[in-house]
Amino acid sequence: MNYKTNIPAASITSKTSDVYNLLTTNGSSLKAKALLAFIWLSFQIVSAGNPLTGWLLLGPMPVPVESEDQAPPLPAQKAFFEANQVDPAQATAIKAGTGHPFGAARLTWNPSTPDAEGTVDLGSFYGETDFAAAYAYLEINSETARKAILGVGSDDAIRIWLNGALVHEYWGGRGLAADDDMVTISFQAGVNRLLVKVQDREYDWGFIIRELEGADFGERLVRKAGLGDLDAVRELLAMKADPNFVAESGLTAYQFAKMKSRSDMMTLLELAGANPNLPMPSPESLADRLLNKQVKATDAGIVVLASQNGKILYEKAFGMADIENGRALTTNSSFRIGSVTKQFTATAILMLVQDGKLSLEDKLSKFFPDVANASEITIRQMLNHTAGIRSYTEDEAFFNEMTVYVNPEKMEKAISGFKPDFDPGTQWYYTNSGYFLLGRIVEKASGKTLGQFWQDRIFKPLGMTRTMLYDNRQKIARPDEALGYSWEDGKFVRAPDWDMSWAAGAGAISSTVEDLFRWNEAVFSGKVLPSELMEQAFVPGLLNSGEVADAMGSTYGMGWMQGEYRGLDFIHHTGGLHGFTSYLGRIPDQQINLVALVNSLPGNGLDPSAAANAICEIFFYSLMEEQKSVEVQEIDLALLPDYVGRYAYPGGAILDVRNEDDRLLARLTGQQEMELFPETKDKFFWKVVDAKIEFIRNDQGVVTGAIHTQGGRTMEVGKMADIKEVQLDPAILDQYTGIYNLQGSDLKIERRGTRMYALIAGQPEIEIFASGEKEFFLKVVAATISFQTDASGRASSLKLNQAGVNMEADRKE
Repeated sequence: MNYKTNIPAASITSKTSDVYNLLTTNGSSLKAKALLAFIWLSFQIVSAGNPLTGWLLLGPMPVPVESEDQAPPLPAQKAFFEANQVDPAQATAIKAGTGHPFGAARLTWNPSTPDAEGTVDLGSFYGETDFAAAYAYLEINSETARKAILGVGSDDAIRIWLNGALVHEYWGGRGLAADDDMVTISFQAGVNRLLVKVQDREYDWGFIIRELEGADFGERLVRKAGLGDLDAVRELLAMKADPNFVAESGLTAYQFAKMKSRSDMMTLLELAGANPNLPMPSPESLADRLLNKQVKATDAGIVVLASQNGKILYEKAFGMADIENGRALTTNSSFRIGSVTKQFTATAILMLVQDGKLSLEDKLSKFFPDVANASEITIRQMLNHTAGIRSYTEDEAFFNEMTVYVNPEKMEKAISGFKPDFDPGTQWYYTNSGYFLLGRIVEKASGKTLGQFWQDRIFKPLGMTRTMLYDNRQKIARPDEALGYSWEDGKFVRAPDWDMSWAAGAGAISSTVEDLFRWNEAVFSGKVLPSELMEQAFVPGLLNSGEVADAMGSTYGMGWMQGEYRGLDFIHHTGGLHGFTSYLGRIPDQQINLVALVNSLPGNGLDPSAAANAICEIFFYSLMEEQKSVEVQEIDLALLPDYVGRYAYPGGAILDVRNEDDRLLARLTGQQEMELFPETKDKFFWKVVDAKIEFIRNDQGVVTGAIHTQGGRTMEVGKMADIKEVQLDPAILDQYTGIYNLQGSDLKIERRGTRMYALIAGQPEIEIFASGEKEFFLKVVAATISFQTDASGRASSLKLNQAGVNMEADRKE
């Protein structure tokens, strides 16, 4: 049960948090983001520096448009950016409260109040304003003439003038991050006048400028060394950054490069004076620093465990189990583990196969003949998610009733009434309905309740004394239970309390890190099932065609997923539901276990999968493969148009690559646009994260796809065919406007001028584009919408297709 959590998704879900999430249909709203999730917990810690405050602001200044319902084209945005709506030479006249003409309006210079880190949030100051510019002015007194280095972050484009002279310019779209740019300036003795222009494209808007000090260079040096950015490290060393600076993480740049297995970076740092003989901090101290930085003691938190060869190497709890009563998490705290439950359900099925009571080729019709396609669906297909059974967590009844008990007969009836997502064995699609029914099959075949079967055959024999099927109706004392929280409006609040009768075999277990450690040790040492059956559980599912089923860029066996991280093979699963996320992983060749349990979802960035990866790297980096650092190389700029296009990532996400002013820019669904830097022909890298992309050409030299590598993982993605956009008469578009029932949520189709939008209350809107009279496509995700019309031409329903899965939505009004 994964409530919108990290790949591998495998999920029971909650209400989607935006339109994109609703359109990702398999119950894991963050699945695409997780594929390129910019791994937190990677020692990317930046010190506070000296943020510049006391700014006067002038704005907003919208970019002129020909029509209010159309975004200004990029050339118009850039021309506006390069024009000076405020004359830098006249900055001496700027005072608080003075006016400034802009078109027919007269704007006023007003003081701002940055946040504690010095960030000026222009979006909050001016309200939601896309495609607009604002100016900021600050006077700085310096006792002497001196040089300084400014760390600059902006969302999006920025220009900076000092005493009337342009000293910095960045044109492009990006998210706000401190010190994206480092600008060397010369202050004169006396008053210095700093004028800044920030121009927004869409969504968030703001800037932060701070004067950097030695510690800032040191922190940045360590971070860039870990990322493998040779150019940035050379630049920082030239600025006299201390090569032996110990960052807040506890690491020097050399040590972080060593942890990332970057020998080329280590060589560069050693030549610059880094001491290679400084003792490496203990992994325990590094893990403590990392998680203490991420988790406030008074917030919901995390419990983690790492082991090798049956010995626990690290086991710690951070944060609160019960915020309201001040009860801290402990290593004995029990969490609802969501979809990690699925491997226990799969194991119960395999035990019954061992007992001769079931066969993996048994048809679902033997137990539930009323389910669509039941006579064609095998138990094996249910275990590996190729059965095509629609997930009940996508049904309106689930969202409306999930906090009250539901009897299994009602669930069976509801699942039997669903239309199939696809024919059995033709696709892979994560579904909780299959595992709910598998839990019921365990009961029918064994004559025991699922919870009792688990107790008798798994939990009790393995000494998993703190593990159980969570039953909300049992009013028993659970002194170590972690309560579930959601991060909302900048604070933690109690999450909706699922009645776990809805989850059952799909995700109803509660457990602890030590019990899950015992489970992994037993499974992989052959104490649970004979090897021939256990091996089947790890074999990737196959489609009828004989192809391995693509499980969102990974492979899925029977309750376990298979993956790779920096050369190490992982067998793992994630889980989640309102208030809880979980991760359980095994590196079989090295006999390593990793467990991470979190009591918040939606959270404030705390991700158990990323935490497990970070802990793994801290303790076992010496087992991981070498990584090559990167530096910008010159390539033939005539090649850049070859890479332009949209690339389809698992789960429907799209990487949109474009060429602007001989720079390659890329934006993944739901993330900011970022520049790609050339390493060689066809190979590029991101500077802000440890990620690379290599474009693939066919025999004719045409780019047909790419290989994306990030955080030690690799996936191959295909280049999407261009869809020709057509313009439709507004009278035709009006036939499609209205409200449709999509998975129990109201999806509104709205026309503004000649543009069409899909909206769900309280969520970001998505523009849709016509490719035919009744066909539309989305640019932010790989999805299409087609309208079905009645005799008058008015739409009666729509069909959404994503990743080969169709969803129908009837018109409500």
